Amino acid sequence: MRRLILVSWNHIGIRAVAVAVLVVVSLQLIFTCAPFMQFFFDSRPMAPREAGIIPGVGIVVFALLELEKAVFSRYVAYRDRSQPAH
Repeated sequence: MRRLILVSWNHIGIRAVAVAVLVVVSLQLIFTCAPFMQFFFDSRPMAPREAGIIPGVGIVVFALLELEKAVFSRYVAYRDRSQPAH
């Protein structure tokens, strides 16, 4: 029986992806929270509620995509098993 793996950490390049995510999150925090950036772009800091909603939506989207991936892979496995050999 196969088990569902949400994230596989043994892929080549996972370190590069982690670094890229860290860089993007850091730059986003600087853009959002640094006063000189708020002045330059005429932006405002997020309220705590908004700052909590954003990661929550990201987690929900991630979970939905993982669910879709699991359903699709099971469908493909079922379809391949049910087709007669030629």
